[in-house]
Amino acid sequence: MITGANHLLLAPTRSGKTHFAFNELFLKAPLGIFVDPKNTDDYIRAAARRLDVNSVEQVEFLASMVPQNYIILHGSLRNDIVAEAAKLITWALNLKLMNPGFPPITIAADECWRFMSKWQNNVAPLQRAVCEGRGYGISTILIAQHPRVIPNDLIENATYVYTWPAVDELGVSQGLHPIIVQYFFDHSYPEIPPDCVEWCKKPYHGLRGDLGGWAKISPDGTISKSGQAEVKHDEASDQSVAPGGPIQQVGEVGETNPPGVDSGGSSGQGTDQNRVLKL
Repeated sequence: MITGANHLLLAPTRSGKTHFAFNELFLKAPLGIFVDPKNTDDYIRAAARRLDVNSVEQVEFLASMVPQNYIILHGSLRNDIVAEAAKLITWALNLKLMNPGFPPITIAADECWRFMSKWQNNVAPLQRAVCEGRGYGISTILIAQHPRVIPNDLIENATYVYTWPAVDELGVSQGLHPIIVQYFFDHSYPEIPPDCVEWCKKPYHGLRGDLGGWAKISPDGTISKSGQAEVKHDEASDQSVAPGGPIQQVGEVGETNPPGVDSGGSSGQGTDQNRVLKL
């Protein structure tokens, strides 16, 4: 993943966009924060039990926890997710500003409609991270069902855009959402090639685009350029599972340790105090 890139994922519900963002972007970053307002995805709950993850509902709890490489902030009826997300992202920004040599941080926000509308963003630190974070090694991932909830300046700062087809309750692809396709056209993205349109007639088969063209995303996270044979995505994990696939329980007694964590509970990334998230 490019350091300082902004990723914008736009697709209908049940399309697999959050699964891709969490497994192929967030967990592949050296350090990361994931804001999970809905707190209902089983694979996120499973990852929250990893030994290299701090799972919290309130930011203040992090001060008493062992620092780890990833923070997952879960939504809860007991707390204001907008306020907690703002505090957590502010801390991350200050950490990078005060420590320029600190490793890159990825900040992901799911269900963006909870934080913003087309004309207003209630989490100002997230806006700053998108618009200014690239120069400080901060990457962002914004996940939404529709472009109408994303302010224009956040759209204009997107390095990559992603989309997936809608999937009905029987698991059948409904094809690309026409409003999202029109959005890409209106923002001067290249026309989606015919092979990519056909690709998205299968469930969980998505697209990644930038101003240079489009690439196809398989359900397992592999990416291939339009018109070329599929190749292994350089950041894809062999342990990734497609939406609805089996979930590997990790970080619990008697279960498999996550990549980079030995049987003694130390993370290959987290043993260096310069590489762990600290409050």
